[in-house]
Amino acid sequence: MSNHTYFCCNLDTFNNNLEATVKPVYKAQGPPNWGHPGYLAFSANMWDHWTGVTGGPNTTGCAWWAHQVTHWTTQINTQTLSAYQLQLKLAKIAFAQLMHTSCCCPGPVPSITYNPSAMKTINSFNLDTKYIKAGGETRSFTISGDKHSRFNLEISRLPLTGPAASNSDYYNFNTGLFQSTKTGLNDEFMGENSYNGDITFPVLADLTKGVKYEINLLVKDKFYTKHAEYIEVRFPDNSIDINSSTGSNSNVVQKEMYQAPDTRITIGGLSPNATVTKTGSDTHVTTASIDKPVVNIPFEFTWTVTPLRSLTINRQPTANDITAKVTRSIGAAVTIDGDTITSPVTCRRWSMADIDGLQPGMQVVTSAIDGSAGTGNGFTGSASIKEYLDQTTIFEGQENEYKVDNTRIPGVDTLGEKPTITRDATTKVATSVQTGNITFDQQASLHWAGDSVDIYAYGPQAIKQLTKYDFEFSDLAVVLTDITTTTTTAPSASATFDVTSAVGLAENISTVSGIGIDSEAINPTITRIKSLASGTYTTGATGYPAGELTLGVAQTLESGITLSFGGTALVATLTGNIKVNNIGPENLSLYLDLEKFLTMNAAPASV
Repeated sequence: MSNHTYFCCNLDTFNNNLEATVKPVYKAQGPPNWGHPGYLAFSANMWDHWTGVTGGPNTTGCAWWAHQVTHWTTQINTQTLSAYQLQLKLAKIAFAQLMHTSCCCPGPVPSITYNPSAMKTINSFNLDTKYIKAGGETRSFTISGDKHSRFNLEISRLPLTGPAASNSDYYNFNTGLFQSTKTGLNDEFMGENSYNGDITFPVLADLTKGVKYEINLLVKDKFYTKHAEYIEVRFPDNSIDINSSTGSNSNVVQKEMYQAPDTRITIGGLSPNATVTKTGSDTHVTTASIDKPVVNIPFEFTWTVTPLRSLTINRQPTANDITAKVTRSIGAAVTIDGDTITSPVTCRRWSMADIDGLQPGMQVVTSAIDGSAGTGNGFTGSASIKEYLDQTTIFEGQENEYKVDNTRIPGVDTLGEKPTITRDATTKVATSVQTGNITFDQQASLHWAGDSVDIYAYGPQAIKQLTKYDFEFSDLAVVLTDITTTTTTAPSASATFDVTSAVGLAENISTVSGIGIDSEAINPTITRIKSLASGTYTTGATGYPAGELTLGVAQTLESGITLSFGGTALVATLTGNIKVNNIGPENLSLYLDLEKFLTMNAAPASV
């Protein structure tokens, strides 16, 4: 072949176009396709017709390229081709179109006339799009469709904040790494009815900042492949949920994924009404990844009661004693039939800027009314979110008795408004805010408007509704730390004796055991405690400086013996196991409500 010029191109142009389209397909197959009579025969035939060495008026020069596009398109539309054959035909068409353009041939670029029945369809793209672990992980995907469907798959990683927020890097499926040069799966063929692969997501470079990944599955007309019909799914705020939507009305199916920092779960004790107070406590803290299960989290923490007080166990804790809480702002009162309208005016229904996650049964504790400050609800004990229902009974006591609703107000009412869903610019965690009204089973003072209040969810189901964490609790237990003290006098047939410390003991509750205690009076009870140091307790001291105890039964004891006391203690230790079926989007504090199963005893009156 001589280096002649035809129109705008020459042999160099011809060879470069072959290199860009057909040659890689031939070469990938190896012998005999690579060589003569494969690639070499094809290139010689193309050159001879283009230059007029062979062929007639419609099969030389620029007409040759249009002729061949039509020829190869007909073969695609009418023949059953292997994946390689289809790939080669499409590469040849791309070569002819490139020659038409680069050689300045007149008229439009010859195009493919598609036979719809020959088009392949990608039916689905299955990929778990839940949050990616901060520590990185590998996700598998499956693309399903017609045999020999052809596609490109591109995955880009975008920083969330800072000057590089609009930049991205790309996933290399060969190395399993992200790189700055654009790459992906290109011109990939589906050998059978599915294509399976893996994506390895790396550890977050900054464990306090999230990352967004965009995944694009592309088809092209020249691939003779299309996507299935588009079926749209929307979020509650009416924005498009591209991960749940399927198919496409364009050449791309998009998905997006987020890698967020790990969340922190803290569990400790709580006394909502301040009836079990403390001088100190600890908590158990663990971290986990959003949307992931955790097989088991064993926990243990302690609660040390306020000085001069002691703790008594009423029962063992249950899963329904565990609570999570949110702080929300109370809006304006919304009067309904049944509210007290005489002074002082009270109301059971209230507007709120955010009712997301709330449900009937969740509770608010009482707060004292302060008229001067304009705060407080005045509830008796705790109030619960609850539907308000006023009914009239018709034919009461008769066989055909029935009820008619006069007023029915839901406990939680969105008023038909849609939520607002936002993503944190740093962590990229999505949260939802829903305006609406809530109704309580008690009426609150109008002073409550504007207050910030804690709303408590008790038990696994309510906690899941409020926080999106799905928990199972087991092996919950509370034990009291044994109290021991030493006698400093030697009673002889007397119920009264002195000890080095009476800390953590309570009259008519604490029992005593030890060497010398009358075995016929099993664990006698302390009936009186008297301080031997002016009756005061110094904060930070180990207990009453010394104490005089009176038991319900006389004893004969030696001085200096160690006695053990049960029934009360200064320190409670709480333990259990948590199975996490799903991690919610934000840090969470869980609490064991100590008021449900512990009593804080009053200071001894004798002190």
